[in-house]
Amino acid sequence: MLAAVRRARQGAGNEKGKEVIKHISFIKRHANVSREEFRKYWEEVHAPLVREALPTLKKYVGNFTIEEDKENNWGLETRGNVLDCDLVVELHFDSIADMHKSMQGPGWLNDKRRASSSTVIDYKVMQMVITEVVDIPLK
Repeated sequence: MLAAVRRARQGAGNEKGKEVIKHISFIKRHANVSREEFRKYWEEVHAPLVREALPTLKKYVGNFTIEEDKENNWGLETRGNVLDCDLVVELHFDSIADMHKSMQGPGWLNDKRRASSSTVIDYKVMQMVITEVVDIPLK
């Protein structure tokens, strides 16, 4: 196991106030919901529920995809496939242990949060990944 991952799992080596672990979800809305309805529900209803459900959460970011010029890769040279999703959500935690504490707790596992997630997320196509943050200093 990589030493950095081991440190992150133990919560060691964190700089104060700096996230180490991200739970990233690539979310597609239900086909019968417009982009505008999806965004409004996520921002006004779902995001506040999630924020309250995760007591060890350090940062919560929603990245809504830009559809304009997507078919042309936004004018960029790309060598891979363009991901088909409406929203990329980042849940930042100090450690794997903190993530588990929140995401296995009663706030996250309650019926109200689950129902809200089902309203927003097409689980048939949602994908997620857990990552370790590595900051690259800029000049």
